[in-house]
Amino acid sequence: MIELLEGTGNKIISTETLLAPAYQMLGKQRQAKSVLQIGIYQHMVSLFDALSNYLSLCIDETEQFEETYRRALAVIETFDLKNLHPALLVKFYIISVQGYTMLGNTNKALEILENYAQLVTGDIYPLKFKGDDYFNLLEEWIETLDLGDAFPRDDKIICQSMVDGVVKNPAFTALSDEPQFQRIVERLKSKLLGGGV
Repeated sequence: MIELLEGTGNKIISTETLLAPAYQMLGKQRQAKSVLQIGIYQHMVSLFDALSNYLSLCIDETEQFEETYRRALAVIETFDLKNLHPALLVKFYIISVQGYTMLGNTNKALEILENYAQLVTGDIYPLKFKGDDYFNLLEEWIETLDLGDAFPRDDKIICQSMVDGVVKNPAFTALSDEPQFQRIVERLKSKLLGGGV
């Protein structure tokens, strides 16, 4: 697998930046915008996923971990990911809590876990792929996806995994005696498994 993928990271080619001007020259302004919106959206999702994965690798370097966390927060804010694509944040929050727990920063870990609980028990269901006021030309593209705007798992399974990601996470053992952690766990179980969503 590594042999197949090694070296592919050297190519910085974006077909959108070639296709959009071609549409524009043909007077197809809407198609040009749509192609670029789809490209920006896909690259943003890819960038955020890479930041989350990189964050998990930086736990051994406190400064790099905190800078990666800070930059990921900037992407969340810039693209309003809490509303546009809240599912992306789930993995990021869990990795962040794990990292700050391992770095011994319990207060920061619990603060982020609180943000996680607020997100996953909020008004994000049903989870689906969608645009927003900025990404206002994604609808046709989303309809061409294999599952359309639907996620590959139903919300009940997703909710269970969001609870398990906290309750069954061995990295959170150090937090288990904290009253705030216990309150968060109870809230997650009540809202996500008790029919509150």
